[in-house]
Amino acid sequence: MTALRALAPAKINLGLVVGPVRTRDRRHEIASVMQSISLADEVVLEPGAAGEDELICPGVSGPPEDNLAAASLRALLVRCREALSDFLTVRHSLESLY
Repeated sequence: MTALRALAPAKINLGLVVGPVRTRDRRHEIASVMQSISLADEVVLEPGAAGEDELICPGVSGPPEDNLAAASLRALLVRCREALSDFLTVRHSLESLY
């Protein structure tokens, strides 16, 4: 199976208001005004080797399993593991395009 590729366009927050923490999920409500810019990240899902899913984020500090891309991948796999069954395990790479 071929890799699935998509661009995730970059944006700049021109204004951001952070509200109180919600009790149900411990996240904040936000209101934001954003402007898109000409940069993007390329998100690639491709078949991985047998074993655990792999997340690759070059240039992102900290353990990959702790960043927002990892949380997004986990949420995607919870909802779509059956549809992604051809992938068995997923190798997800996030590369900044300049």
